[in-house]
Amino acid sequence: MTECVMPVEQLLLPLKSAPIWSLRDLPASTFGPIRQALFDCLDGILPAIQVVGSAGSGRTLLTQALAAEASERGLTVAVLPLWHVRHLSPEMVQGLEHLDVLILDDLEAVLTDPDWTLALFHVHNALSQNGGRLLTTAQQPVSALTVSLPDLQSRLARGAVYPLTLPTDEDRLAVLQRAAERKGWLLSDEVQRYAIARGPRSLGRFIALIDDLDRQNSRDKCGIQIAQVRHALARFHA
Repeated sequence: MTECVMPVEQLLLPLKSAPIWSLRDLPASTFGPIRQALFDCLDGILPAIQVVGSAGSGRTLLTQALAAEASERGLTVAVLPLWHVRHLSPEMVQGLEHLDVLILDDLEAVLTDPDWTLALFHVHNALSQNGGRLLTTAQQPVSALTVSLPDLQSRLARGAVYPLTLPTDEDRLAVLQRAAERKGWLLSDEVQRYAIARGPRSLGRFIALIDDLDRQNSRDKCGIQIAQVRHALARFHA
């Protein structure tokens, strides 16, 4: 299997424990159009995509799902979480131009930094020349962001824009039911209603809740009950 190439600095961050969901696990009601676009990206039909959405809309979840799918296909892929690495040297991007797929999460975190924008400019040009694919995520399209290097902005803005909206209760329920199917949980209607009514609105935090429930269930072997959901939610608000 092709190794997922990651910068050393990124490997030191507590991000590898994040749950990995496949593209097919994501509810089509919210992610249908962007999910197909990501498949097209991996197939080489779309060389660049901008995923645009507010916090909680599932941008980071999409990057994880795309990276997992790319890796399963034997493609080299890296996710660069720019908000977390923005204070590190931009030299860490050297070599990423040789990847099949490069994912830049939270793009706006570095776009006013001259050193970072220059480094990304060179990586972007080389990645394009090598036939690599690029996914960026941000709260707004690149064309609406403040970028210290106009040439970088013009190149990144060529990517097709796919907006995300905040997930509905139906979206979160679909994610919960898919998680239950994958993990072999038997969830009563009462537990499902409680989790949706009391759980986080942010999709990322809702999935973190599901992950917490999975750890509880693996330890206690008592199934997912309202008490377990309540206990997990108490830790969220602690």
